[in-house]
Amino acid sequence: MPYHIIEMDPNTDRRWNNFVFSNTKGSIYHHSLWIDVIYKTYKYEPVCIGIENIKTKKIEGIFPTFLVKSKFTGNRIVSVPFTTYCDILVDKYIFSEVINYIFEKYPKYKFLEVKYLNQYGIKYIQCNFQKLYYTHILSLDYDIKKTFESVHRSARKGIRKAEKNNLKLRFGESENDLKEFYKLEVKVRQKHGLPPQPYSFFLNMFMYLYEKGFMYLPIIEKDNKVLAAGIILKYKNIHYIEYTASDNNYLSLRPNNKLFWEIIKYAHNDGAKFIDFGRTENKNKSLIKYKENWGAKPFELSSIYYPEKYGFKIKDRKILKKINTMIPKVMLKLEGKIVYSHFA
Repeated sequence: MPYHIIEMDPNTDRRWNNFVFSNTKGSIYHHSLWIDVIYKTYKYEPVCIGIENIKTKKIEGIFPTFLVKSKFTGNRIVSVPFTTYCDILVDKYIFSEVINYIFEKYPKYKFLEVKYLNQYGIKYIQCNFQKLYYTHILSLDYDIKKTFESVHRSARKGIRKAEKNNLKLRFGESENDLKEFYKLEVKVRQKHGLPPQPYSFFLNMFMYLYEKGFMYLPIIEKDNKVLAAGIILKYKNIHYIEYTASDNNYLSLRPNNKLFWEIIKYAHNDGAKFIDFGRTENKNKSLIKYKENWGAKPFELSSIYYPEKYGFKIKDRKILKKINTMIPKVMLKLEGKIVYSHFA
């Protein structure tokens, strides 16, 4: 086909979201609203590539990217920051031209990072650095009872215990509810010695995605106390478990089992076909097992870096993590606000 490589504004050119919706691999991470969330939070400049048919003006492919500037981790192009994956929606025979177009127009950016599912068996470009992850995807049966039976007995036991403990579900509807989630998120991150994403990231998700029906906020409570909560994205027939957090002091009541089962039930009732449990490092065996206990199947993800990966490496990670478990939460949140802009 005769085509142009063009830059598009997904907010003003309807062809962008129309293509995302019609393409089988189009996800919430390709959508203009997710692009808005990333831009509003981190101020990275979006560079959204479209493949336009010269004759028909129809869009035949898209490739959303952001220009990430950092003195510590290097100036680079990322598709797309802070996502589980963002599949390449460009024909593999054209993709090398797209890469050349971006590097020629933005020569100050030294390398490209792309995250995509391996299940399609596509090797788009030769790269010198590749890191493997997993995402776990649960296929929802038409019969919710069969879905329940597919869950590992340990998870089913936890669900029943949560019900005996009279844990309740409600859906968050306000920023106050979002703040309750964030309190738990900060506690969980500190437990693991990691800074949380800045609050503005979650607030922008709430402002841009919740209002359009692309996000919901399940909350598990007992006696009006929030024990667990999650931020779940949804688009087309997939629900994405983006973030979950729980109060470590009440884990014996099984709030996580209640949370995940309620997400599954809600997705089923909403007509979803799949639930994506999110990205996991291939070395994190315990988290992989936890997700598989819910009946979710692993799929390989690749983070590829072209032509190679540059930038800053954190030394003495163990020492930094230990420090993070002890510093005041206000300092931990400030750390997250600073560092995440460099580690897209």
